[in-house]
Amino acid sequence: MNLLLIGVLLALVAIAYQIGLSKSRNLAGKGNNSAALHSRPGYYGALVALWCGIPAFLILIIWNLVEPSVLQHIIFNNIPASVSANLDAAGRDVLSSRVQAIASGFGVTDQPAAYEIAAAQQLAKFQTIGSFAKLAVVICAGLAGLVWAKRHVSQQFRARNQVEKAINVGLILCSGVAILTTIGIVLSMLREALHFFQFVSPVDFFFGTEWNPGFSTS
Repeated sequence: MNLLLIGVLLALVAIAYQIGLSKSRNLAGKGNNSAALHSRPGYYGALVALWCGIPAFLILIIWNLVEPSVLQHIIFNNIPASVSANLDAAGRDVLSSRVQAIASGFGVTDQPAAYEIAAAQQLAKFQTIGSFAKLAVVICAGLAGLVWAKRHVSQQFRARNQVEKAINVGLILCSGVAILTTIGIVLSMLREALHFFQFVSPVDFFFGTEWNPGFSTS
């Protein structure tokens, strides 16, 4: 569903770009006089495409982040309390995976319990409703952004400024992700190094000359 939805959104963004480009050229008048516009026609097309795509993709990302927790909640709402109360974290993960496998139609290798089948049926119904709801909400958000941006396209609208600002924000976000990823890698390596040196003396590791104390040549 997500791949299909992304494909639909990309097509919608391409249509939005053409709509913005076409309207800006109409505003330019005969001969496509770009001097009558504050920005070149391509910027108007890009602006409409951004307003169409960004809200829709943000909603899609947030939905996909929240959805697993909601599905987990639905699964255990349909599991008897006497069963879920005796499960630890690993057991809950195993049970959740089993119910999701049953709901998807792939099933499990052994005979599922009656409560697993009941929970899987409820989960499958919710997933169907959720998929259509996600499709409707995301597409409506994209269309709303397209209509809003198209109405604001005018000869004096600073489309270039808005597009360049959006590009700058995107570059800053990408840089921030790269920096945070690097920090995460360094902290992970530092934690593993500290864990290692709890068992091996740093002095012996860096300055010792006996590499294999358990090995004897005699």
